[in-house]
Amino acid sequence: MPPPPLTGQKRGYPFSSRERSPDREGASFAKLFVGSVPRTATEEDIRPLFDKHGRVLEVALIKDKRTGQQQGTCLLGNGVWSTVMA
Repeated sequence: MPPPPLTGQKRGYPFSSRERSPDREGASFAKLFVGSVPRTATEEDIRPLFDKHGRVLEVALIKDKRTGQQQGTCLLGNGVWSTVMA
């Protein structure tokens, strides 16, 4: 049986029930993938852009394993993203 067709919609993926937001009891923690990030961007550049949609708990700038240079993507961790980001 072939896999279902892709819808093209993106959504945050909640982690297992063991991993919870540290500041909200019972809230699930999710990470948001962000592409097209300038390679010169820092955490201080990215965080304010997403803080207005929910408290950003983590910013992980993705780097190339061989060169150590930023790849132009990042992951943002948050307890609850607002519906504006959905």
